[in-house]
Amino acid sequence: MKNYIIIVLFSICFQIPLNAQIVNYGQPSTSLIGSNGIIDQDGNHVFLSRGNTNNILSFFGPDNVEIWSKKFDFSSTDGIILELSDGDYLCALSSSFGQILKFNSAGDIIWHKKIHFQIKSAFECVDNRIVIAGQRIDSFLMMIDLEGNTVWSRKIEKESPYSVVFPVAIPSIDNEILFTSKPRKTGDSISYQNFSKFNIDGDLVWQKSLIKPFNHYANSMVQAESGAIYTVGSAIMYGEPNFSDVLISKYSSTGEFERTIQCGYQWGDDGFDIIEDINGDILIVGFTKPVEVCGGNLLVMKFNPDLDVIFTKIYGTPSGSGAFYFHLHQKDEMIYAYGSGSLWTSISEGGGSDVHLLKTDSEFEFLCNQYDQDWELEDVAYLPSDLSVDIVTHVGANNPVESTVEETTLNYDWHCGVSLSSTDENKDGVFKLFPNPTSGNFRISGSTPYKIIVSDISGKTVYESDGMMTSPTAEIDLSQQNKGIYFVNILGEDQNEVIKIILN
Repeated sequence: MKNYIIIVLFSICFQIPLNAQIVNYGQPSTSLIGSNGIIDQDGNHVFLSRGNTNNILSFFGPDNVEIWSKKFDFSSTDGIILELSDGDYLCALSSSFGQILKFNSAGDIIWHKKIHFQIKSAFECVDNRIVIAGQRIDSFLMMIDLEGNTVWSRKIEKESPYSVVFPVAIPSIDNEILFTSKPRKTGDSISYQNFSKFNIDGDLVWQKSLIKPFNHYANSMVQAESGAIYTVGSAIMYGEPNFSDVLISKYSSTGEFERTIQCGYQWGDDGFDIIEDINGDILIVGFTKPVEVCGGNLLVMKFNPDLDVIFTKIYGTPSGSGAFYFHLHQKDEMIYAYGSGSLWTSISEGGGSDVHLLKTDSEFEFLCNQYDQDWELEDVAYLPSDLSVDIVTHVGANNPVESTVEETTLNYDWHCGVSLSSTDENKDGVFKLFPNPTSGNFRISGSTPYKIIVSDISGKTVYESDGMMTSPTAEIDLSQQNKGIYFVNILGEDQNEVIKIILN
């Protein structure tokens, strides 16, 4: 069993929201890739991470302390987490096929089933049913109930030599189903995007097809309250497989093309998720590579409803030792992002890949290095196309690809030790703190002047100095606080530091 470290950094200057934080799960020497995550209605964090040969499903409370984790002997490249209306949760994993698991907040697996395609997106719709989109040569759209039984399924296909891939399904604002996919023909120098709308019974309402002179796909889609549809994904240049740009598109409520922004730098740039924030603006996350590296830097862009850029922010380093977040989740006025990256406390040095949870507002300001990278934007156009896809009803034994959900088993009786651990921090810092751990009283020494703010693990301020300290040492008393981990934010004239202290 492995020990894990959780590092929570709180913003410590007036430009940054004090409730912004980054939670880092893992060790610098251990690579864990965060696949997806949510914050539920009670403030718990449920997320998936992936190692080399397995997946880890974790459940953390609002105080970022682990409640349970489970390890699966199954390595998935895609992962989805849903909070269901009956109080339970759904986890979908995919490699060459899909696994669907329903579980409760105690970590009990209620049922798990196997499905014969890769699951790319899922959501709960009206009538307590779940819509799933996936692919296996062609695309699939299906509905299951909360017991995992198939209600209906559809195959979205095009005659050979086409395949239909990169499916995304989301709920429409009128409680129906919006679906997009990419008809693809090997060796073709053009690319198509197909939009469809289905009613809740799986009947096709309308279908639109568009064409663009390069290879592209959508990773995520959202319908704004206005009815406009937005997608984010990637455009890959033909003949240059290592070069890609972020692609953000806007369509009318009936799938008519309105605008596409293609933006990027030099190597691989990609957009992973897109949401409408509480102000009606469009927020996307992805990654960008300033050099040809395996990783990349965190990319955040905000657009107004017309897709005019409000800001572009890139967090990381010139060497690409940053982070990439796959999923955005909005709760109240805060944005939660789940993904992976290097340790943010030493981002200038890089490090191993760890699971990240980022909490911030829609301005995406937090305590990390922002890298000033050249960035190019260009308007590009789609053209209408008559390349429609065929919608096939195919629940039954004669289907070329079986789409019904089958019972299966997983080795899930293994709990990974994700826990808080003490580390020997701040060896080379300007400020020193001792003793650590402490029973309540501790001393800070360092260059003056400086200000002190102490926060608990939930972000609540438990101590704040009265103005700037001028004495080279300061004594702090936390004896009236509960035992646990606290973060001492020291704001110096030339340097700021965050030191973790344990109260025992």
